[in-house]
Amino acid sequence: MGGFYTVDHALKINDYYDKVIKAFRRNMKIQAILRRGPTPVGWMQEVEVEGDTPAYELGAVEGGDFDETGLAKRTNLVMQIQAQKFRSKRGYLVTRETKLLPGYTEKKGEAALARAIRKDAEEVARSIEFALGSAQEAVARGTSDSTVAKTRGMMSWLSTSTHLVQPIPSAIMPTIGISTKAALLTEAELKRALTAAAKQAGDGELQLTMLCGIDLKQAMSNFLGKAETVSGFTNLIQRTEPKSRKIELICDEFTYDGVTLKSLVCNTLNATLPNNGSAITQGAECFQSGVVIRPEFWSIDTLESLTAFDLPDRGGGPRGYHEAILRLACRNPVGQFAIVYNSSATASVVTGA
Repeated sequence: MGGFYTVDHALKINDYYDKVIKAFRRNMKIQAILRRGPTPVGWMQEVEVEGDTPAYELGAVEGGDFDETGLAKRTNLVMQIQAQKFRSKRGYLVTRETKLLPGYTEKKGEAALARAIRKDAEEVARSIEFALGSAQEAVARGTSDSTVAKTRGMMSWLSTSTHLVQPIPSAIMPTIGISTKAALLTEAELKRALTAAAKQAGDGELQLTMLCGIDLKQAMSNFLGKAETVSGFTNLIQRTEPKSRKIELICDEFTYDGVTLKSLVCNTLNATLPNNGSAITQGAECFQSGVVIRPEFWSIDTLESLTAFDLPDRGGGPRGYHEAILRLACRNPVGQFAIVYNSSATASVVTGA
């Protein structure tokens, strides 16, 4: 006689979140390129710093015993990482009155609900993107509206300023930075910052990725079109193929001795996040800011993936909302830096290089 039995196995998290990100990848570069990290085990968690370990002189006397006193003295640096709950501001709703419209069918009603759910999911994921790329400081979980737990944004992780909450260990605190307007940035200043990053990382072949606003990206591509005027020489004019009818001036990769930088447009950095729940707006801070990162040291650690929750229909129509719990984790900011938009800048200021 047959019977039933159960097998204990880990549940697979719905890939709904990943589908939303892939569908709107153009507006969610941070979530698209960063890996998914381990599941958090607490709202605030200490994780060990990753990266190169110190090198030591290892000469030893022949026949000498191992010095066990060092075994009890090993202490590894840790980072404190805060999780945040993200929830729909408006949710989704298809009103009961929709069913009264001429030509309404059950299929059309299901399609209308699906569209409302998709739009709400996109809105939540896009708001998460702005938070991850912001200069938002970490806020420890508390019991009041003023202590809603918040994860540290990417611009804050790479800030050279000291953090009052969940500070970064001084040994790996970012020291490099550029404060400028996009139009003022020169190739020499970018190269100087990248060289300093390679030195700080101690890496002879440092591979970096840059997310940058469109104004900053175009300013960097313009490095290609700048020519020095030399006295006594006639300027040369470079013409494109007449049949192409296309002008291209794009530079996505910068390679110098010991360091390579690959760049892509990301207009969701350094936004100002209002505390009253109003809409996030994009300004010059978003279009002229950038982050230069080592992606292997970053992750989005998800406790609750983007999930839709249906609410009871109390007569107004089917409704619901989305929610996610996650954190932006940086396990070592060394060799990375931010380019911060400065509205009053008259020249680019490069620190730590």
